Amino acid sequence: MIESPSNRSMSNTRCLKPGVILKERYKIEEVIGAGGFGITYRAWDPLLQAYVAIKEYYPSGIATRSVDSSKVCVPVGNEKKEYHRGLVRFLKEAQDVARFQAEPNIVSIYDYLEENDTAYMVMEYLHGCTLKRYVLDHGGRLDTDHIIHICLSVLDALAIVHASDMIHRDISPENIFICEDLTVKLIDFGAAKQVYLDGEQTMSVVLKPGYAPPEQYAKKDKQGPWTDIYALGATLYFAATGEKPEESFGRALEDTIKPVCVVNPEIPMYLSKVIMQAMSVKIEDRYPTVEAMREALLDGATQGEVRSIYTIPKSSIPKRYLQTGKKLRGIVLILILLILGGTIWMLRLKMHQPENIAVTPTDASTEEKTATQTDGQISTLPEPVSEAEQTTGNSDNSMVMHVPTKEELEEQQKLDAILNVTSSETERVSIDVFEYMEDGNLGGVMDSSQMATDPYYGDCAKLGLKYYDSLLANPPQMSETFTYSFTFEKYDSETGIYKPIYGLAGMESTWDYATWFTPEFHFDKDAFTLYIPLASDLEDGKYKLYFSYEDPNTYEALFQVTIEFWLNRGIS
Repeated sequence: MIESPSNRSMSNTRCLKPGVILKERYKIEEVIGAGGFGITYRAWDPLLQAYVAIKEYYPSGIATRSVDSSKVCVPVGNEKKEYHRGLVRFLKEAQDVARFQAEPNIVSIYDYLEENDTAYMVMEYLHGCTLKRYVLDHGGRLDTDHIIHICLSVLDALAIVHASDMIHRDISPENIFICEDLTVKLIDFGAAKQVYLDGEQTMSVVLKPGYAPPEQYAKKDKQGPWTDIYALGATLYFAATGEKPEESFGRALEDTIKPVCVVNPEIPMYLSKVIMQAMSVKIEDRYPTVEAMREALLDGATQGEVRSIYTIPKSSIPKRYLQTGKKLRGIVLILILLILGGTIWMLRLKMHQPENIAVTPTDASTEEKTATQTDGQISTLPEPVSEAEQTTGNSDNSMVMHVPTKEELEEQQKLDAILNVTSSETERVSIDVFEYMEDGNLGGVMDSSQMATDPYYGDCAKLGLKYYDSLLANPPQMSETFTYSFTFEKYDSETGIYKPIYGLAGMESTWDYATWFTPEFHFDKDAFTLYIPLASDLEDGKYKLYFSYEDPNTYEALFQVTIEFWLNRGIS
């Protein structure tokens, strides 16, 4: 499906290893993407003699896989039920989208299968990038021709989807793909639903903040084609302005969003009006169908003397997404020469080194250990421990392994059961750790009298995030201009939505939990750790936390994570 520059690493042990064969046909080669509910691989299909993209159902936080096995370890209890419900939904997505295979603006599904105690979806392999990346590569905003071309292409795709009595429910810059030939593809139908337009119906709350309309925040509401039209309008708003729109839930209370042509004066008035009407908060103010939106767009273009067929010059495609065989061959040749040169240099160095000189590592090299290569990966081995050190039992000796007792194992199991993840969604990071810390004493509490943060004393949730390759080259750093968004909400069973938390001990009614209890951050070269305070009177229940690290100039999220989880401390 996608050739993505965001994540091409196979080092994560939860992924299938290169060389694994699925259905005695598809050969896995590398990871090209990963999210909260699945992993996408590039694979070779010998029957088609072409590359395909294979998406694997793998809900992070629930599914696990051992290093030496391709099988997914299916959870037990309530998580097992949730896992199998998701598996059924995953296969239904494949079946639903497979019927659109002939449509040029919808990603094609070739095959789907069950194997390794999970399921797989075989899709066409696309060369290009997501609309979000495409906008960033074009200076943060697209011109009128680009926007109209994308809008008409997505409208064509949605017309087919809506004619099948389905809605996508997840239109966003991440789910619109721009191919190298500028074909626009609608991808990721994981949230799609069959709809019946004769009344209200119950639906799961699946949304992407900034792009979802108000009706999508509730389980029971009238969703339909107008739901996708709002999301398309919000996506075009981002493409035209470079700014993520305000959440519709907040706009319903007070709408302060600026028109497209005000933020970007280069966008003509007619196009700005079409986008703003599409993302109207009230359903009755939006276009009811994609045909109505297309007609308004083309009528405005005709009146504005803009050509009806939009040809975007080939030169506008980022060069890094074009196939450049000669350039790649040159890079490979250079790498081979560098490897040969380095090998010769190391051999000469070894030949000239005195035999009886002990080399003592400096402080800068203490992390370097003896290495062994297994299965194509380098793993570090501990330095040898002397016989005296093995027998001393010195607690300061880090090489003495502690074998946990039965009581310690039981205690750890209790702690692991306190936080139970039900779903997660990440962007440019993967969840490495989400664990409960009893009396972790990390984070802060807002002092209302001084408007400052005091140290927090109590339990914490530790969230560890690993950077994808796209972040490793330039990892985020703590600075004076560090900006972030953080929300911590509790699920309301009566309304079926998550709501901010008010009214805990000592909290002002105008401040919610995320404002009162501030997280603590730790930056590393390849990871980011967040410690979220869990107040003593925070009752058991279902919660959702959202965190994003943002560019201080554009407020664009450099990475973000959303986690839904149960808190089970026995506090009611």
